[in-house]
Amino acid sequence: MRFVLCLIVILSCSFFSGSVEASWDRITLSVASDQRFAWVYEPEEAADALAVVVVLHGHGGRAQRMARVTGFNALAEQMSFLAVYPEGKGWAGLPPQSWNAGYCCGYSAKKNISDVAFIVQLVAELKQNFGVDAQRVYVVGASNGGMLALRLACEHPELFAAAGVVAGSMQTQGCQPKEPISIISLHGMQDQLVPYLGGESQHAKESRVDAAALDVVSFWAQHNQCEKAPIEKNTDTWVSLEYPHCRLGTAVTHFGLKHQGHAWPGGKRGWLLGDKPAEDLLASTVIWNFFAAHPKTDK
Repeated sequence: MRFVLCLIVILSCSFFSGSVEASWDRITLSVASDQRFAWVYEPEEAADALAVVVVLHGHGGRAQRMARVTGFNALAEQMSFLAVYPEGKGWAGLPPQSWNAGYCCGYSAKKNISDVAFIVQLVAELKQNFGVDAQRVYVVGASNGGMLALRLACEHPELFAAAGVVAGSMQTQGCQPKEPISIISLHGMQDQLVPYLGGESQHAKESRVDAAALDVVSFWAQHNQCEKAPIEKNTDTWVSLEYPHCRLGTAVTHFGLKHQGHAWPGGKRGWLLGDKPAEDLLASTVIWNFFAAHPKTDK
């Protein structure tokens, strides 16, 4: 039994680990008396004014593991943008790391960790030191990280041109964004951790009721004053809703993946025994294409 446990630990470490590449930079910030960290992947041939994609791991994830799960570094090289991976908080710096997205999740929500302030300060740091295009700053997250991305869209839409969420839901009450912001969401219809149709998670260790994926999409479509009737597409593996012609050039797009569980479509498993990602849609490419098409416009 002890051998089996050791083997699991070894396999888990091997699965999650990743070498620190030469083009990684680490940012250290002091936020509300906490020391916070983020990893920045800068492409070798960087443009003068770089777009930024802030990528938020899920509950129990890690910053550099999120790079492996999503494959955003390869896209950053190809499309010349900064891929930024902040690190969540755990008790005494120990796993599982989480984000305070409102009602969810884990240590960070229970202790009301200043994660929104952390990301706001991180964006300011990036603008100051990395030659960032302020009109093309984006945030996306998986699961608990996606929930924080939506909280940031609620509270600081002025900082981001668009926000993305994969396998997550809104965990804020009374969301009242000050301006429109483009939103893209992808959600597995077989997700049991954050149910596509909403309701109580079947596997969450903490009691939580999630909003249905389409209710979240509808909220943002109404907020952005989009056309009421979305453009619908339906394939064997996914359905999509696209709300065009929203206020100030914003858009709202949703993909529901028919055979997908709680995973990053087209990516790697988030953990050794996690749901297998569907391969028929590459989430990171879809999200980046959406982001690139929706920079922030002047009011």
